[in-house]
Amino acid sequence: MPDATPLPESLRRRAFAVADARSLGVPLSRLRARDLHTPFRGVRTPQVPATYVERCRAYAAACSDGIVFCGPTAARLLGIPLPARFERAEELHVLQRWTDRAPRGPGIVGHKTRHEIDLVTVAGLRCTAPVPTWFALGALLAHDDLVIAGDAMVGGKQPLIGVADLRTAVQSHTRARGAARIREAFDEVRAGAWSPRETQVRLALVRAGLPEPELNAPIDVAGRRYHGDLVYRRQRLVLEYEGRQHYTDARQWSHDLERYNAFAEDSWTVLRIAHELPLPALVVRVRRILAR
Repeated sequence: MPDATPLPESLRRRAFAVADARSLGVPLSRLRARDLHTPFRGVRTPQVPATYVERCRAYAAACSDGIVFCGPTAARLLGIPLPARFERAEELHVLQRWTDRAPRGPGIVGHKTRHEIDLVTVAGLRCTAPVPTWFALGALLAHDDLVIAGDAMVGGKQPLIGVADLRTAVQSHTRARGAARIREAFDEVRAGAWSPRETQVRLALVRAGLPEPELNAPIDVAGRRYHGDLVYRRQRLVLEYEGRQHYTDARQWSHDLERYNAFAEDSWTVLRIAHELPLPALVVRVRRILAR
């Protein structure tokens, strides 16, 4: 088979719309060549999209101005954690604005609205802003998963939104689908959590009747400031969630040892939590330590 005619330079390394290629003089026969892939109707790519973001880029190549990513897709672009079934999914949630017709096609979950909606751009892709994204998740996620997503929005080292601003948005979100579930979830959202597991641990402790811990709170020891994942300051107890990186990253491991030794010197108890530890067993252990 002879080599395919080279594409224009601007199309060689990215997804592109068939219409854009045609406007540059590329014949239809070239767009049907085997070296190009068709992830979505009206789109060609030099390689099969290997990641979720690449799939988004491929779909966006032929999008009109009214189409944006929403719901679980927007959450993934924004870094909001979702249950595994959504994190593994390949389908794209796409919103068509200012119309009564939702986008359609293989691998597309279409949504529609005639209302204005706040948008942001992430990695060059337009998606719904954090607040409308979280509101959309209210109709899809279980309560605790919705709290985890809310914690991630107001927590972390770079929060997507402040707690006060989210509260204001929730208070005005009264009639939309899932509004009641959003309000219930917001009641348990707290700033400070840096991982879904920290939220799960906090919820388990509070629901068991134990005091609510501080999240990623500063602890000053011997002139240095450290942070504890979940902190009971009066009882001098620190709960540390040990994700896999704590064992595989040598620098992280060394930093952890330094912190734990400093806590011990200052009479703090450190309870290290592995992901595999069942939450009921953790609650029993924390209750026992606090009782001392």
